Amino acid sequence: MVKGKGLFFIKAGVIICLFATGVFFASAQESNIQKSYDKSRFSLTITHTPLIPYELYSANLGISLGHHRSWQIYAGIGGETAPIVTFPISFSYVFFRNSNHHLEMGLGLISRLEFVRKEPENELKTLFGPIGAIVPLLYRYEAPYGLILKAGAHLFYSWPVYLTPVIAVGWRF
Repeated sequence: MVKGKGLFFIKAGVIICLFATGVFFASAQESNIQKSYDKSRFSLTITHTPLIPYELYSANLGISLGHHRSWQIYAGIGGETAPIVTFPISFSYVFFRNSNHHLEMGLGLISRLEFVRKEPENELKTLFGPIGAIVPLLYRYEAPYGLILKAGAHLFYSWPVYLTPVIAVGWRF
């Protein structure tokens, strides 16, 4: 059953990436778009990542750096549908700033705090989980008035390795 779900998520991630790449390349040549919000530096995004066997939700504060605000640094806190709290931090590069449609690629780390109940003593134990790597490949839409929409895939590299689809909604302020 888990293998079937894993295969479904991999296929969904590939389809989302192909769709996002097609939309991205179809609209990346819009050089006449005025970016009145290039002075915006901060964004807040809510991300949903269906991990196997749990689902991960996180809130991430981002800051834009560089001359054209192409570098993004994100730090956040998240939770799974299991008693786990996650702490992602990542940096990424946003390609094609002269359009509302972007390709966002990056690299990051994620750590976790897990709450486990030991059965014989019925004692709650807190474990600091392993640190894993995140490799985001995302389509990013930025509306001129602040809305941010993202879709794509994250490769989580720890034990085990996951390729999962990702959707996010946020606001640039």
